[in-house]
Amino acid sequence: MKAFLLGCVASLVIAAAGMVLLNRVQEPVAHAFATTGVRL
Repeated sequence: MKAFLLGCVASLVIAAAGMVLLNRVQEPVAHAFATTGVRL
């Protein structure tokens, strides 16, 4: 039971860290596709 709870907590921490990392790395679509041929 202790290992299962530790696994659940670890998965939540990893998911939260991934969410924060992806929010910092990704750029908005308006900036990513800002060329003369694209109309948003």
